[in-house]
Amino acid sequence: CSKLTDKQTFGPSIAHLRIENAGEIKLGPHALRARGLQQLESLTIVDTRISQLDRTAFDGIPYLFSVNLTRNGIIDIHPDTFQNNTQLSLLTISGHPFWRNWSVSKDYFLDAQSVTELDFSWNSMPELPKSAFSKMPNLVYLNLKQNRLSKIEKEIFDPLDSLLELDLSGNMMTDLPADIFKDKGLQTLRINDNSFTSLAAVNASKLTSLHASGNKLKAIGKDDLAGVPSLDKLSVSWNEMKRIHPHAFAHLDQLNYLDISNNRLTSLTEHHLRNNPRLQILVLSDNPGLRNLPVFKMNGLEYDTYSVY
Repeated sequence: CSKLTDKQTFGPSIAHLRIENAGEIKLGPHALRARGLQQLESLTIVDTRISQLDRTAFDGIPYLFSVNLTRNGIIDIHPDTFQNNTQLSLLTISGHPFWRNWSVSKDYFLDAQSVTELDFSWNSMPELPKSAFSKMPNLVYLNLKQNRLSKIEKEIFDPLDSLLELDLSGNMMTDLPADIFKDKGLQTLRINDNSFTSLAAVNASKLTSLHASGNKLKAIGKDDLAGVPSLDKLSVSWNEMKRIHPHAFAHLDQLNYLDISNNRLTSLTEHHLRNNPRLQILVLSDNPGLRNLPVFKMNGLEYDTYSVY
């Protein structure tokens, strides 16, 4: 739909509603219920200015499962806006570059206990307090990509025992607090396009995928990856790496995919990969100083194929 007016109503059978390029709309008190949308399961509002977003706008919609608010000119949202939507699982609030800085009066970002996937990307949020997600305990996926975060509080993920995937890419971070993922089941971490100079602080024993391209890594030290022994995918392309310690990958016996392309490496030998029997794909293109390739020995590998790019 391309418009939403105050007096507009819908039939009772509407389950999915998409509002796009609708100019300016207002979501006042009980906005959806007042328009006959009690059966709504998913709502998408994109490229449409929301000039009013009342705390009760989504109340009275018991089956609401998915909400996508993208590029709406929102600068803030009441933390209890989704408090009564107990079936809400997928929530996107993205593309709001003028998002207001965190208010000291807020103890938490949103009270949305049932949400499992939160996309809060491209909002220019400069900071998040340690209690930000205290009322979103069921998060499995959290996307904080392309904000202006320069640091993360150590306790911020404490309530998130179910978190499996975290995206912090495109921020202004240089490091992570020690043991921030201790005793967590995190499996995928994206920290691309930040300013990390080391990966030593990444300590997540169940992490299987680490994306750290586009940072400021100069080298990978002997024990920098000791905290991520379960990795099967590692990408550190587009850094400034000149050196990788011969034993840097020694802890990674599950490693299947390694991307070290677009760096400044001058040396890579068979010793770097001798403890990685599951490695199938190695990407090392665009290292102009790398004159010699390692001798790849197929014996001892678990797979019959081996690809080098």
